[in-house]
Amino acid sequence: MARKLIVVTGLSGAGKSTVIKTLEDGGYYTIDNLPMVLFEELLDVPYLKEEDIALGIDIRDVRNIELLREKIEEISGEIKMEIIFVEAESNVIVGRYKETRRKHPLGDPILEMAIERERELLTPIRERADRIIDTTNLSPTKLREIILSMYSKDPRKKLFLVSFSYSKGIPSFTDILIDARVLPNPYYVDDLKKLTGLDEKVRRFFEGREEVGRFLKEVFGFVMGSLSGYYQNGRSLVVLSVGCTGGKHRSVYLVEKLYKLFVDSLTGEFEVSKLHRDLN
Repeated sequence: MARKLIVVTGLSGAGKSTVIKTLEDGGYYTIDNLPMVLFEELLDVPYLKEEDIALGIDIRDVRNIELLREKIEEISGEIKMEIIFVEAESNVIVGRYKETRRKHPLGDPILEMAIERERELLTPIRERADRIIDTTNLSPTKLREIILSMYSKDPRKKLFLVSFSYSKGIPSFTDILIDARVLPNPYYVDDLKKLTGLDEKVRRFFEGREEVGRFLKEVFGFVMGSLSGYYQNGRSLVVLSVGCTGGKHRSVYLVEKLYKLFVDSLTGEFEVSKLHRDLN
């Protein structure tokens, strides 16, 4: 089986370093900002002959990714390449830079202009990326959890459930998307407005409604019927995202219920995990 090479690139301040460190924890040999001219020498290092590798590449060397792809094609039987592109909204990146007080790699004195220039320069690479991850609404902890779920070298198949708020955007790593906004909203019930789908009162609100039970049954059946197709096509992870308006009531309740159903139904080689992206 061919080794795997993951190239992590994207906007500065979007979370590339977190992704690289997480891949290292997941079993990859990681190198950040390796000049592409040294790539062939890297593959010849004896103790890396059997290692899966993750490379972090920033804007200063990103133009050489195509050169890297050409080299990978020359040895296609030995190593498989995947590009992860990490991005975030510009105002979020500005806030992160203000917290760390680091200088942008392009060196532009006006940070907003540097970010937009970098975004423009990286557009061709973004279009060629195998996976795009938007970290606008992700804390480093949540980003780490997502990356481990996707790339940890655990041989078991994985199902990852995410609740989210449509107002904050659909998770960019979604495979199956479920819209829970068709269900009754506890937000408009005074006693439930400030609670979440984790609270007993909210659970009773949903469990007393036939349409909610029917919706849950249909979603569970659809996903169970789809999993084998994903896994047979070489996917080790399937991400199921359930969204509602605020990401606190309907989506959270459904993810909790689905999580229990999948844990009870998928045993052995399957691993089921969950994340409430916008609950806090």
